[in-house]
Amino acid sequence: MPLPLQTASRIYRATFTKVFELTQQMRQRGLATEDLQFQRVLSNLRSGQVEKEDWTFLQTRVLVNLPLQEREVFNGVIRLFPMTSTVDAKNIAMLESFGQTCCED
Repeated sequence: MPLPLQTASRIYRATFTKVFELTQQMRQRGLATEDLQFQRVLSNLRSGQVEKEDWTFLQTRVLVNLPLQEREVFNGVIRLFPMTSTVDAKNIAMLESFGQTCCED
């Protein structure tokens, strides 16, 4: 019996028969200094040529490093979590922030 990863790999290869290389960044098109730097960082990440300056720049955009006013912009965004336990912790924190009971037994 094939392993799940082997089965997934076989399905992937059978499903995706064409490859398209995207050569132009469409979402990060601004001309401000920070926009241009972000474009360069994304290009370096894509090509596997990450430099220390790229890491340093990305650290300036980590949520806990942002000023409070800028952090608040992210309050209503969709978040992706790598583990269910992290999802549970975030959900509990959000429910507790409402300051009232959301359901009863």
